[in-house]
Amino acid sequence: MPDVEQLQSTVDSLTKRLKQQELISAISQNFISTTDMSTLINDALFMIGTFMNVSRVFLGKFNIDARIVYVEHEWCSGKPGVQRILSESFPLLPGHILYDSFITRGEMNVVCNNIEDGGELWKRLGKYGAKAAIYVPIFVYGVFRGVLAVDECIGKRIWQESEIHLVKLVSNVLAGIIIRSDTEEQLIRMSSIVNSSPQFIAYVNPNGRFKYLNSGACTLSGYTEAELMEAGRDILFDKETNVRIRNEFTPQTLELGMFQYEVPMIRKNGQACILSVSAFTTDASPDGIGIIATDITQIRRLEKELIAAKEQAEQSSLAKSNFLSRMSHEMRTPMNAIIGMTTIAQSSKELERKEYCLSKINEASIHLLGMINDILDMSKIEAGKFEINYAEFRFEPMIQRITDMMNFRVNEKRQNLLVRLDKDIPASIISDEQRLAQVIINLLSNAIKFTPEEGEIILKVKKLAEEGSRITLHLDVSDNGIGISKEQKDRLFTLFEQADGSIARKYGGTGIGLALSKNIIELMGGTIWVDSVMGKGATFSFEITVEKGEDLSPPEVSVIDWGKIRILAVDDSVEVLDYFKELAFSVGFQCTTTLTGFDALHLLENSDASPFDLVFVDWRMPNMNGIELTLKIKEKYGDKIVVIMISAAEWYIIEDEAKAAGVDGFIPKPLFRSVLIECIRSHIDENKYTIEAADQSVDSIFTGYAILLAEDVEINREIVISLLDETGITIDSAENGIEAIRLFTEAPARYGLILMDIHMPEMDGLEATRRIRRSAAESALSIPIIAMTANVFREDIERCLAAGMNDHIGKPLDMDILMGKLKKYLLGT
Repeated sequence: MPDVEQLQSTVDSLTKRLKQQELISAISQNFISTTDMSTLINDALFMIGTFMNVSRVFLGKFNIDARIVYVEHEWCSGKPGVQRILSESFPLLPGHILYDSFITRGEMNVVCNNIEDGGELWKRLGKYGAKAAIYVPIFVYGVFRGVLAVDECIGKRIWQESEIHLVKLVSNVLAGIIIRSDTEEQLIRMSSIVNSSPQFIAYVNPNGRFKYLNSGACTLSGYTEAELMEAGRDILFDKETNVRIRNEFTPQTLELGMFQYEVPMIRKNGQACILSVSAFTTDASPDGIGIIATDITQIRRLEKELIAAKEQAEQSSLAKSNFLSRMSHEMRTPMNAIIGMTTIAQSSKELERKEYCLSKINEASIHLLGMINDILDMSKIEAGKFEINYAEFRFEPMIQRITDMMNFRVNEKRQNLLVRLDKDIPASIISDEQRLAQVIINLLSNAIKFTPEEGEIILKVKKLAEEGSRITLHLDVSDNGIGISKEQKDRLFTLFEQADGSIARKYGGTGIGLALSKNIIELMGGTIWVDSVMGKGATFSFEITVEKGEDLSPPEVSVIDWGKIRILAVDDSVEVLDYFKELAFSVGFQCTTTLTGFDALHLLENSDASPFDLVFVDWRMPNMNGIELTLKIKEKYGDKIVVIMISAAEWYIIEDEAKAAGVDGFIPKPLFRSVLIECIRSHIDENKYTIEAADQSVDSIFTGYAILLAEDVEINREIVISLLDETGITIDSAENGIEAIRLFTEAPARYGLILMDIHMPEMDGLEATRRIRRSAAESALSIPIIAMTANVFREDIERCLAAGMNDHIGKPLDMDILMGKLKKYLLGT
């Protein structure tokens, strides 16, 4: 994305280069004049001095016999403190910085930004008040004949490369004229000046025949002097350009005395270029025309690129403006929900109504937090501070948490969300769980948003390849929504862009999620793409390589003879039934599947004994739904068959009706292997199978432990205390770093851990941590201190660790992460 300041810098640079070209053209043109040469040199010094805005410019002639430099021509700005040195001289001997640079080593310039810091050799040059200077040698036929000097006497100056280059160009123009003993020598030097110029310099008659050409003309055109003299001007241009020169540009030059224009020229090798031509008449021959032309092809190309970049910057700026407009809308929507539902909850006396409002507030808050995190992450990526943090985690529970988060929106649109995980994917992998989940959430959110009501979304993950401990995963999120056109796909992963970007767009969104997802996947070393057909849906895919982790799944709490378990699955979705079959094959239980309730009853009606241990029944099915099927099963078999309801709807929506029909349990869609297995195990007949239950409760897990909570915001303290209320832990609170130090030093043995906010009044958490670590308390160096802050940049975490903290928890707090930290540092698990 182009930077506007960089574009302006490019514009300034081009402008300056054009002005320098004009200056060189003016100086070169002056020397073609018959005016007194000394006057022309002084004029040249004046032009360069005023153009560069310096204190003094002088031309020194080198007397090889006396070994001195004599100041023969000078221009001074006239500013206070600027000393005139015309007719002054200074020795130039071995050991002098100019002698060693120009004569001994043959260097083409000597530059000093601050003579006072340049040592004794430079201080000699500061004898006449120069604070900074550029010195360029003048060579005539390879012999050192003098020096062109530009002095700044007011103060030090940082010389730009373009300024140094300009002085060198002027020295080339002046190279042949520092000594004039007679008219012939003057003409020789005059020719040398013009001939050494890199510009195209020529003299032509009105018919276009060349009377004079410099070497620059030959170099620029690629033709020899003889070829140009014989063929004339027409050889350089196409037919149309020659007509314009003869009929338009030449008459204008003869009438006005000077005329400037640009024309395309064709070099001998066929390459095209653009010439900027200054044409003028002279007093010596009023009907002849002098030509000074410069190749400006690169400048014009850069100008075109600059215009294109400017247009791109404007488009980018417009995209950002549209993005801010969308963000305003997208952020206000959840905020309105939070404020509105809070008001309703406060005024309502019904507990069920309050719980409904709280669920809506929680959903809106998570949505708002997701947008904020996306914006912060893109800022980190653009600042080069975004990092991928690899750690081991269980893959299936991560996917399950994501789908749990998505289910509310799926249910709102009565959509069907299916998840298919390759059984070969390891239980645990090593990658960045947070970033990987962030991408999957974004892709699922888009699929839900752009898929119509009662549509279908499928999340598939499979193992593509395995090499040693490295596994390549392929993930697809497919939908049967509106689809994406080819034009939309081209800009889909561009920051601030949307496939549907109009103001009146039907679908919401910030236009940042897919760009962020692309950056995350590429930072993980993967690729992401989309395949789509308009009106038929889209499939977003990505591939990444992960490391295979150790088995982090909990130990088995029972031993089950799976081969004896008989299960019937009833669902109108072929995908769901296929999932049951795959699971039955991999685990080993017996499984029968049917698409309708009538088929299920047919399997049961001719059997006196129960042919199945468990029946999994979909809630929503055509003709006979899950509630109706359950009633009929329970009428015949009662408690002999366990009926489990499966549904994408929240349990509380169907709980009363389901329980009344005799449903024994519930599992949500989409189905997951671990959830399904746990459900089967928990409903097995205890007379046939041994079940050893594992207590996963967190009730009173930290009884007997006390922690110190340093947090200045009251509501944040309340949140932590409420989250940990059932764990049995004792929490003492401090509102700033000073109070935290006091409470700890008064009873250091009381606390097993400190939760330390970073930003607090009076004393922040970093300084409080440093002082606790330096205190004389026995546990000062050993007590775990965990930072709590919304700042999750890597440098912020490193500052916490450098201050003496042991770990970091981001805000808003995640209960699972908080419990994990407490178990690690208090229980050592």
